Formats: sequence, structure tokens, C-alpha cells
Amino acid sequence: MDKFWELFERSIIIQSLVTMLLVCTICYMYLAQRDVPEHLWMITELVIGFWMGTKVQSEVQRRVASKNDGS
Repeated sequence: MDKFWELFERSIIIQSLVTMLLVCTICYMYLAQRDVPEHLWMITELVIGFWMGTKVQSEVQRRVASKNDGS
């Protein structure tokens, strides 16, 4: 449970939930044959890009920290 709160404090959980909510909304609208507004596509692309960027950044920081600990 401590790990959950640590991730929640760093907003990783919130970022993932928002990203998944937007992706699921677009998928639902597409499967229901509704028009997906262009601004919803753009917001979702922006959020996915931010989410992926934070994942890459945290991985780079983790590798640098582990490399420095091993020295």
C-alpha cells in the first residue's frame, strides 16, 4: 500500500487514469459510430505524449541513479 501512495504522490496513478479514460472514450465513440471531435483527438494525443515522455524520463533517471550507485 505504501508503493501506491508513493506513486499517487508523484501523480503517476492520476496520469495513467486520465490517459486511459481519454483513450477509452475515443474507442467507445468510434465503436458506437459517433463522430469523435477533433479537439478530443488532439487532447488525447497530447496527454499520451506527456504520459509516454514522463515514463521515458523516469526510466532514464532510474538508470542514471542505478549506474551512480554501482560506481
